[in-house]
Amino acid sequence: MKKLFKYGALFLLLFLFLSNSQDLHAKSNVKNFKDAKKAFWTFNPNRLYEAIEFYQNAVIANPNDANAYAGLSETYSLLGFYNKEIHANYENEYNLAYSNILQALKLDKNNENVKRALAYNYLYLSREKEAKAIAKELLAKNPEDAESLYILWSSMGQRFDNPNIYKALRINPKLVIGYVELGKSYFYKKRKYTKAAIAVQDAININDTAYLRDFLGTIFRTQRSLKKAIEQYDKALKKDNNFVPAIKDLGIAMYYKGDTKQSISLLKRSIALNPTFPDAYFYLASNYQRQKNNELARQTYIKFLNAASDRIRYTFLVKKAKQSLNQLK
Repeated sequence: MKKLFKYGALFLLLFLFLSNSQDLHAKSNVKNFKDAKKAFWTFNPNRLYEAIEFYQNAVIANPNDANAYAGLSETYSLLGFYNKEIHANYENEYNLAYSNILQALKLDKNNENVKRALAYNYLYLSREKEAKAIAKELLAKNPEDAESLYILWSSMGQRFDNPNIYKALRINPKLVIGYVELGKSYFYKKRKYTKAAIAVQDAININDTAYLRDFLGTIFRTQRSLKKAIEQYDKALKKDNNFVPAIKDLGIAMYYKGDTKQSISLLKRSIALNPTFPDAYFYLASNYQRQKNNELARQTYIKFLNAASDRIRYTFLVKKAKQSLNQLK
């Protein structure tokens, strides 16, 4: 009877182990190089980590696989770019991208996947000249290389009137980073907000993330559509309740809505989680000024100016902060 119990317990443990293993395996959709590339295209950090895990296993299986090192490099590079976008630590990812591209080049410098991964490295390190040269080289061999078309477009200034981006997305309609950067081009360079929103919505239709919902919300907020903006920020936070850009941006939306108390709460929370967003300090200071808490407003405006004075993106807010400080004096 005791032996039967032991065997039963052993069988149960084995069953639980296999079940857990299957559950863990089911969480990842990356089972081969093709799947890893599809995960890369999503510009979703969770999927990027899945791709990285696959490439790492591929390297263990074959330490001389240049394609696996190239995959690691370009994926770490894109993940570093994503982290930089959300003001998270990105140096480690860029360092890993660099070490893996060195290994890939050592194994097969003429491999097209290796060259494209190198171009991604150059692009996200703002070495556009080198990225452009490699993209052109790859396109000379294959004019239908969507990723090289995207790299070429991005290295040439990301102009929305450059046809390369539209060709890239026509060839590969799953290339989320292409829609994201096209949306930025419309949003920041020409203030074509409706077209920016369409580009971001196209990306959402492929792979819905907190980052994309936050971006769409900010487009709506800029159009003064506060209700739509708040809806998008809420959707972002349902996907990741600690996604700092959405917490901060929802706080800004509440400021414009006139909900000072809620705005302060959200902005203070965003700063506690990540103190590197200058506009969080500006709107927090503006809220304090509304409450006639002049000393706290003054201190917070100074924090904003210390963080933003040398950034072109915040020129308008810097001007307003200086005007407010003069009034508070």
